[in-house]
Amino acid sequence: MKQMHKNGDKDRLVRRLRDYGLTEKAEDLADYLMQNNIIVPPCKTGQEVFGIFDNDDEDKKEIYRGKVRSFSLDINGLLWANVIYDNGLTYWHTINDFKETLFLEKEEAKKIIERSVNNE
Repeated sequence: MKQMHKNGDKDRLVRRLRDYGLTEKAEDLADYLMQNNIIVPPCKTGQEVFGIFDNDDEDKKEIYRGKVRSFSLDINGLLWANVIYDNGLTYWHTINDFKETLFLEKEEAKKIIERSVNNE
C-alpha cells in the first residue's frame, strides 16, 4: 500500500534538500522522491518531542516530554515513531499524531490543550 503524502511532507523534504545544498532542483527532486514512496520523518531520531496525554484521575490533559528513539514502517506503509518519555512511558505514535497529539515544540502542545479547553 502506498503512503499518502501531504503538502507538508513535500515542503519538509524540500527544506531538507535545500539544507544539504541542493537548492536548484530541490522541488523537482522532492516530487520524484515522493512519487517513488520516499517517506520523510517529521523529525530526527533522538529529537525532543512533546506528547499530549489524558490524565484520567484529574480529567485533564498533560504534556509529557520525550525523545524519539526510532522510526518503523508497518506493512501498510504507515510510519510510526517510538518515543520514550521522561516519566518512563514508551509509546508508538503514527506519523498522523504529529500536530495532533505529538509536537516538536512544547508551546504547540500547550496551544492545542488551550483550544480544547476553550471549546468545551
